[in-house]
Amino acid sequence: MLTVRDAERADRAQAIAALTLAFADDPVLRWLVPPERDARVHATLIAEAGRVQVADVDGRIGGTCLWIDQRNAPSPWRELAGLPRWLWALGPRIGRGSRLMSAFARAHPPRPYLYLGTVGAAIRGQGIGSALIRSGLEDYSGTAYLESSKEENLAIYERFGFRVTERIDLPDGGPPVWPMVRPATA
Repeated sequence: MLTVRDAERADRAQAIAALTLAFADDPVLRWLVPPERDARVHATLIAEAGRVQVADVDGRIGGTCLWIDQRNAPSPWRELAGLPRWLWALGPRIGRGSRLMSAFARAHPPRPYLYLGTVGAAIRGQGIGSALIRSGLEDYSGTAYLESSKEENLAIYERFGFRVTERIDLPDGGPPVWPMVRPATA
């Protein structure tokens, strides 16, 4: 049975493992870091997310979704405090990570909005990703935003009301990314 719930501290290792498996072939992650750094990147993303949801499939974590409330701009102090985590995660690719975040920041909608930072299902084709997105959006009527790193996933997000706003070609020969916005619903 599939149940979506807020993650607990005890879920952390399985949540990281689910994201690591789900994003093993992700073009942006492969451009950003070598595979041996994947778990560090996902651990850092989880540490910085405002809300972490997991899909519990018969007692095992089958997927993870990270939501970040963007009502207000993050304080410079909070961003500075997160820098050691990102240095640990990205290592010598920290400059590339900075260019990635700059490219993404220009595409974000005006505040306030809910940012779907990451959704990944360790088991594909079972509706886990959709269940996670549905759960995160069900009580939220404001603007929501995400970046899709795979063109084939655009249709999934469109079912939830997201629309592509542009295509970003990442620097240094990086892959394309599609920012998507779901307008506020009255």
